[in-house]
Amino acid sequence: MSISALVISEKTLALQLIEVLNNGVGTKIDLQLVRPSKTSLNPQESKNGDQQNSNKVSSDRIEPLAIEQMELLNPKLARKRRQKTMAFWLMPFGLFAGLSFSQMTGLETFSNIGAWADPLISSLLGLFSGLMGSYVAAASVNSGQQDSIRKLIKYNQEGCWLIIVETPSGLELPWHLMQESKPLEVFQLSEM
Repeated sequence: MSISALVISEKTLALQLIEVLNNGVGTKIDLQLVRPSKTSLNPQESKNGDQQNSNKVSSDRIEPLAIEQMELLNPKLARKRRQKTMAFWLMPFGLFAGLSFSQMTGLETFSNIGAWADPLISSLLGLFSGLMGSYVAAASVNSGQQDSIRKLIKYNQEGCWLIIVETPSGLELPWHLMQESKPLEVFQLSEM
């Protein structure tokens, strides 16, 4: 799977490129449109602009997203997803490890509370350590695309539109179609 990001200066150019990519490529590619962070239009002007653009571009286009909604361009969302996934696996493992450690060592640290206290407290401490480990491990993962993502965010804050193009494995990106829209810059985000 190949993921690229195109930086386009105007909305009409972005919508036209999306239409060309949807119609000009034989196989299905995933496209996502990211609107600029700073929009100078008020809601009334935005509606009028969309009506004018709908005459030029087909009505089956995709809805523009905010950059904060895109996990690929928002490291905080990716980190949250990784943390939840890791917690799902590490917390039960920590619970089991705490209980096993308590049973294997035979330590009676909390024996004054009762016979059940040592296994219970060890299990809860293992559960908590699994939760802490999921936070630390999720925060330590680096995507390797930090420079490209920073540049894309900067372009987005300057008022540029972003088109995220995702093609299936083995399919070459339609470079000739993308270059016709004269993007400001093209970023290769991942290649698998």
